[in-house]
Amino acid sequence: MNLLTDLAARVPSRWLIWQGLPGLIFLGVAVVGGHLGYRAAIDRYAAVHYLSTLAERADRFSTAEMAIAAALVVVLAAAVGQAAAAVAIGVELVVLRRRTRLTSALRRMEEQFRTHYLLDVATVWPHLWLQLPQEHRDSAVAARTRIRLAATTIGWGLLTACIAAVWPPAWLPTLLVLAVGCMQLRLAIAGYARTISAMVRRYTPPLATALGVDHDGLLNRALGRALQYHLQFDEMPRRTGR
Repeated sequence: MNLLTDLAARVPSRWLIWQGLPGLIFLGVAVVGGHLGYRAAIDRYAAVHYLSTLAERADRFSTAEMAIAAALVVVLAAAVGQAAAAVAIGVELVVLRRRTRLTSALRRMEEQFRTHYLLDVATVWPHLWLQLPQEHRDSAVAARTRIRLAATTIGWGLLTACIAAVWPPAWLPTLLVLAVGCMQLRLAIAGYARTISAMVRRYTPPLATALGVDHDGLLNRALGRALQYHLQFDEMPRRTGR
């Protein structure tokens, strides 16, 4: 117990919450569920007997063997956590590139800037990033991180589905985790869209000034058109003479 307590004190808390502890729980459920399978899926006596057998075997371990076993469990939990993180990256790539209800707030924000200000957020954002104070960069990073964490929840749900394939009771937590993850992801994307919108509105005029684009100090269609043209073609838009 002292070994596990010391280990828990040394690892980053975010890793422990989002990968370490879920990885340990996943391994435990996988071991028990894999043993019970379909035939004894809801046999609690079989589950208790199997856990008791494992505990008896562990009691016969020496201190060195116990340390090795604990280290192996931690390594396996970390590997499962990394798998969940990898799945989360895939979830992000799929979701953010599609027009779904999960990304509706982000698409709506981008469309509003294109319609009202003739400004493409994807074009202007890398340049705005260089103008942002550190605290606002931190806010943007935090909002983006919430998307990754929500995607990680979905990743855990997809991994748990692998257990459910051999142990049916796992379908209940699988569906619950997936539902929670989807809700978290939608809220995180909406929050990210609000954060980016606020920063684009506030820092586009200073960006235009830094780039030498003439404007009246307000974000409007004239400024948006001029800045967009400048960023796309690296020159000022030509005047029509009217």
